Parts: sequence; structure tokens; C-alpha cells
Amino acid sequence: MLSYAVIWPTCSIVQEYLEKGTTLENANWGRAARFGVFGTFFMAPVFYGWLKYSSRFFTRKDLITAMTRALIEQVSYSPLAMAYFFFGMSLLEGKPYKVCVNEVREKLWPTYKVGVVFWPTAQTLNFYFISERNRIVFVSAASFVWTVYLAHMKAKEQKNKSFLFESQLQATSISNKNVEIDSNKLIPVVVEIQSDLKDQKPIDVEGDVEVSGNTMKPELVSDEHKKNSSVPHVIVETRSEPTMDKKEHINTPVKSSSDSAVDKKTD
Repeated sequence: MLSYAVIWPTCSIVQEYLEKGTTLENANWGRAARFGVFGTFFMAPVFYGWLKYSSRFFTRKDLITAMTRALIEQVSYSPLAMAYFFFGMSLLEGKPYKVCVNEVREKLWPTYKVGVVFWPTAQTLNFYFISERNRIVFVSAASFVWTVYLAHMKAKEQKNKSFLFESQLQATSISNKNVEIDSNKLIPVVVEIQSDLKDQKPIDVEGDVEVSGNTMKPELVSDEHKKNSSVPHVIVETRSEPTMDKKEHINTPVKSSSDSAVDKKTD
């Protein structure tokens, strides 16, 4: 646990330096502290428990055993540990639950694909090229490199920011609940409303308009009400033209000039 308290914050600072060239003075020490807390009190106990449990089934110390153990870890322990890392670190950052879940959803698979290649390769190199007395040191170095990569993936921004936007919107709506609106500071506005009726165009009205479905019901405001009211009324500007009934237009007889002449003779 003490080694994790040193290694994990160091990996956070190293990752910042490699990607951004950040010096120790400008390093994100709050992020490094979160890495130290999570690595010491959350990740170290889980990793220690996994090693203690898996050692019961892998007693031999040879290449085949190491490769088998690494492959089993990639399909059992590693996915859970990665999800645990991204979710737990996001909680320590104070992010909402939905944002934490979305971070696991976006970053787990890319990280897992690298881990499937990284750890079996590291175990193979460890048994083929590293002497037995230096194998623990090599595994520790590989763990350091892997933690730097985890810090790199954690530093990436989420692609889907809708959850973050929703959480910010909820926080904004909660903070605006107690805001009082001064009616004297309201500005009259001109609202243009277009009717959806096929045979009717908007008409010029002045007053408060209530829209119900496709029907507009203007309620006119008197001049006296405008003078006495402290709340500015809303002016709705629309235009309308009368329409002719198609049936009446068809059934109405049309007199020709000859018919008019016959009528005059009759008279």
C-alpha cells in the first residue's frame, strides 16, 4: 500500500510532463492526490486480494504458467479493475453518476485492447530475457508504465458530453429557482405567430394571444388597462386575408353579356 501511495501520484505527474511538458510547479497536485488516495486505499487492496486468491491456482513458476495467468487476468480481473478505476476516479472528481458511467463506457474498451497486448507481452519478456532475481523489479516497472497509460486515458475528455450538459443544466435550474423577476424591467416584444390553418392567414391583432392547438384566440387589451398595468403587454402582429367559399363560387351563376341584353328587352 505504501508503494502505491508513491507510485500512483508519480505516474500522474509523469503523464502530465510527457504530454504537456508540465513542470512540478505547474503540475495538477489535486489530480496527483486523487491518484494517491485511489491507488492506496482502493486499488492496492483489490490487487493484493486478487494476487492472494489467484496464487492458489498458479503454484508453478514457469513461462506457460505466467502466460496462462496473464491471459486469465485479461478476461477476468483486468476488465473489472479498469472499470473500477475509471468509475472510482470520476467519483473522486465529484462528477455525477451518469457521467461516471459514461466515462467507463467510452474508455474501457480502448484501454482493454491495449492491456490485452501489453501484459502478455510483458510477462513473456520477463521470463525469456529477465533473470529471476530481477523479475519483480521488471514487473514493477511494467506496472509503472501501465499506470502512466491509465493516467493518459483518464485525462482524455469524454466524447459524449450530453450527460455533463444535463448535470450542468440541472445545477443551473436549481440555482435559478430563487431568482425574482422585476416586471418593471421587462421589455415589450413583437411576436409573430403564423397560423397553421390552411384556409386562413393571420390577422392584425393587439393583445394577449392564447394558442390552443391550431386555434388562436386573441384577447384584446384596452387602452385603460395598458395605462394602469405595470406589466408591458405583448403585441402580436399577424396578417389575414378573407377567403371565399369554393362551393358558393362554383354554384353562383355567371351572366353573360347576351343574357343582360335579353333582360333589358324584357323590361
